[in-house]
Amino acid sequence: MARSDVAAGTDEILDIDPGTFQEQVRADAATLKQELDAGAFDNRQGIIGFEYEFYAVSDPETSRRGEGGSSELGALTRVPRGLLELMGFETELGLHNAEMCTSPQPMNRHGLAAQEAEVKARLAAALDTARAEGMRLVSDGLWTIPPAGETARGYLTDSVDDGGVTLAFDNDAE
Repeated sequence: MARSDVAAGTDEILDIDPGTFQEQVRADAATLKQELDAGAFDNRQGIIGFEYEFYAVSDPETSRRGEGGSSELGALTRVPRGLLELMGFETELGLHNAEMCTSPQPMNRHGLAAQEAEVKARLAAALDTARAEGMRLVSDGLWTIPPAGETARGYLTDSVDDGGVTLAFDNDAE
């Protein structure tokens, strides 16, 4: 079995000398402190943005999915990547979640109104799109809802050995 790019990249990162890495961290920290002291990050106009994490769960009442879909209400379901773009969402590390981000706006009454309008517009589009695909978007909480038939522990700890590198494993991967 050929090694994946992820496993090869992990090996490359692990080959970095810890001492050299720490020296670079100290140098970067010193530069950051100098720039902070010099005011490089000062901003006379505060800005605000918004990031919201969601899971996709099945909604059998509106589901059009055939194979792979779940008849169990609220079972974690995969979010097709193309659907994320249609929703105006960003991809996340997982296959069952997505994030909505708004554009940074000045922190004044107009900027806050723009944030509110953008959240409402993106969320309405996302909910309508998800509903048409037989999914519901739910707020990302403190625990993970596993796919139907799996335990949360199993879902979060499933892994595969790829040439000595442990990688997260997805039973639904094609």
